[in-house]
Amino acid sequence: MPGELLLSSELPELVKVVNRKGLLLEDKAVKVLEGVHGTVSLNRGQVYSDEDGSRVEVDIISHVSNMLGHYTFIIECKRTAYTWLFPIVAERPAHLYIAHIKKDWAPLVHTTGSSIRGTYSDVVIEINEQKRLSKSRGQVNVSYKEVNENVRQVLKELRCVLIDVLKKKFVQGIFVPIIVTNAKLGVIDYSKAGLNSVGELTEIAPITEVPYIAYDFPEIMDVGGKPLALPQQARVGAHLKTVFVVNIEHLAEFIDKIQDELDGKIPNLKLGYTWP
Repeated sequence: MPGELLLSSELPELVKVVNRKGLLLEDKAVKVLEGVHGTVSLNRGQVYSDEDGSRVEVDIISHVSNMLGHYTFIIECKRTAYTWLFPIVAERPAHLYIAHIKKDWAPLVHTTGSSIRGTYSDVVIEINEQKRLSKSRGQVNVSYKEVNENVRQVLKELRCVLIDVLKKKFVQGIFVPIIVTNAKLGVIDYSKAGLNSVGELTEIAPITEVPYIAYDFPEIMDVGGKPLALPQQARVGAHLKTVFVVNIEHLAEFIDKIQDELDGKIPNLKLGYTWP
């Protein structure tokens, strides 16, 4: 019979190594989504094709239905050692730019007055257990790509899902891209009046932790030969897409929250739906 491969005293250190794997975060997200009220189907690792023949794998795709709407959640999971902070200017009203399908077209819809805080930017830093900034060679540990790369990835997945769904008949619904992460999420609140003559902050208020955030990202893309954008007459924010960044501990809460935000705001989505 095989003997013990690793001393029991070493197992706590091994747990720390294994916990860095993103696969465990996916496992937890699936477990949470299985318990969400209204979940119709849940798929993991589903592959979709782009119009150029390239293929993309979606970590998790979840279909949720209620009396007022049908939702497809396209989920990318990201485990990280960083804390994700999002600057929000006080003068900016809350907006959401959401993709939905009506018959053979996938337009964006723009809603205002959202209670989910929204941003255009991110600051990704490392904070240690003492709540101090982690540094290397005197410089704060910063990632300039981590959030943007994941936002672009989940938007690509959204595009491929929409392309696939548009091939089917009598399909309509709301499509919500989400990044689920273990990262703590925080807000840097500031006002334009607080910027100096060269557009810099001179001080920052205490950071507010949030469970999720709406990231409005300027990504130009077509779906089925038509732009995934607001109608032509909407010049401001026409090509913004909202990607929701959600801390894993608040995923179930967010799924309920976004339905409360969007139910009834997008017309003609109650009838004639078949699941992709």
